[in-house]
Amino acid sequence: MIQDILEELGYELRDGGSYYRMLPLYRASSNPSSLSVHKETGRFRDFSAGIYGSIEELVKLTLGLKTLEDANRWLDNRHLATTNDKIHKPNITVMKTYPKDMLSNLFPNFKFYTDKGVHEDVLHFLKCGMSTTGKLRNRIVFPIFHDDGSIVGWAGRDITGESDAKWKLMGPKRQWNYPAFFTSSEILETRKAILVESIGDGIALLNKGVNNFLVLFGVDLLKGVMSKLIELNPQKIIISLNNDSKKELNSGKIASQLIKEKLDNFFDDVEINLPTDGKDIFEMDDSEFRDWYEKV
Repeated sequence: MIQDILEELGYELRDGGSYYRMLPLYRASSNPSSLSVHKETGRFRDFSAGIYGSIEELVKLTLGLKTLEDANRWLDNRHLATTNDKIHKPNITVMKTYPKDMLSNLFPNFKFYTDKGVHEDVLHFLKCGMSTTGKLRNRIVFPIFHDDGSIVGWAGRDITGESDAKWKLMGPKRQWNYPAFFTSSEILETRKAILVESIGDGIALLNKGVNNFLVLFGVDLLKGVMSKLIELNPQKIIISLNNDSKKELNSGKIASQLIKEKLDNFFDDVEINLPTDGKDIFEMDDSEFRDWYEKV
């Protein structure tokens, strides 16, 4: 039934497991998999536009109809009526932005990272600096940029060792795709995207000249990261969470597998390539890094 509706609307369908993937016909786009529709429920999600809703709402959007009643009449006339009783309105979320002049409050004190072998140009590239005031006081603060260059959040790394929280985040983390503002072009060029757990891992990659990565800020697949991956459509995705297999929980490998299962619905080539046993990317020495990167 859902397939019939989509084909009647003019969509060319790509199989994505439990979803159909397609080019959104109601807006300008060159990404043939930006729009996904669940095969059974008909619920759709346009990752790049941040829109989702019912199959009736997709009909309305695609045909440019005025009301959902018009959409239902279109379905009725073609004997394609659905059994959805509840109408869900599509949500478009607008993220809060911060003034760019706040960057001038960050001091270029990078000793915490340069003592660990990080090149200063990497830190300048990420436009980070130390904060001496506010909620992120005594932290190296990384601005979280949106695709348009606006600042939508902050991530602060404690440098005192006195805080219970090594990292402190401000903003809607699940909507972030950090640091896509800096790395999208490299992902498009290499057709590969590496998913890492923390900004520290990203810094380690940049320090080695690797620029095609996105940060998850943990072990879950963020909505913003998924949306960006759909938009960039890499041929290969490498999941490289921290390798904690020497610990009882083994959470890195378990989380990587869960992320892979989600991505397999949308991408053909998804691999898990964890760092050296018991380490994260930042902790690997040159030899371990080379061994890991050869697999990437």
